[in-house]
Amino acid sequence: MLNVYIYIYRMDPSDWRILDTYTEYLLLHGRQDECPKYWELALVFSPQHGLKAMLQRAKLIMFLGDGDQACEIYESHRSKYPMSTHLNNNIAICYVRQGRANMSKEYFKLALNGTSPEQIKNIVRNNLNVLENRLENEPYSGKLLW
Repeated sequence: MLNVYIYIYRMDPSDWRILDTYTEYLLLHGRQDECPKYWELALVFSPQHGLKAMLQRAKLIMFLGDGDQACEIYESHRSKYPMSTHLNNNIAICYVRQGRANMSKEYFKLALNGTSPEQIKNIVRNNLNVLENRLENEPYSGKLLW
């Protein structure tokens, strides 16, 4: 599988989708230290407009270590996409990062009332469950959606 990623990347180094998919492969195989250069490239070549583009770009910014900027991006789109399961989930995760668990729970609940299929909502349910069952001062391990 690795050879496929490398081949596609060599054919088109501006293919942000393969860059993103390749970093998922690297993460899955414990090679996190190799990801930032591909996240940076994916950010350069990712689309600029629309909900999915914004979710993708903010995710990359978060993964590159600027969670505050990513959360600002999510917040700035809240009124434009109030029923987005993906956006409300990610705003909830931002609130967890800020230590605002009650606000986070509200946004997870908003996400569950969104327009996504059940398999996406199951990720949100799990994120909420992890939050509700974690020990005090335990790191949070919720999943962003894009």
